[in-house]
Amino acid sequence: MDTIWARGGSMFPFVPSNSLLYVTAPDRASMRAGDVICYPGARQVIAHRIVRIETGPTGRVFVTRGDAAGGDERVSEHAVAYVVTRVEHGWFAYDLDGWLVPDLTDPGEFSYHATKV
Repeated sequence: MDTIWARGGSMFPFVPSNSLLYVTAPDRASMRAGDVICYPGARQVIAHRIVRIETGPTGRVFVTRGDAAGGDERVSEHAVAYVVTRVEHGWFAYDLDGWLVPDLTDPGEFSYHATKV
């Protein structure tokens, strides 16, 4: 399992700046809305949440957004480098194992609820 440092505040409060992200290679067939993925940006790796999946002429396209960011980005499924599986920051850590997922019913406001998938 690899790790990367999260810099910036686009995923706050779910991922505070200077959090350590544990990442794994993507299983593209099982990726879904709510997953946090990493993909190349202009100058750094970006970690944002999938909010919607669309189908394009060359395959699936993940529409992503930082929890604290306003704009969407479209990312080809082939551009995804990692999927975030664990977040550590200071004295707390949590796994992204399907138990804590965002409520995406209102795209303008994220909230989280426990669920078993």
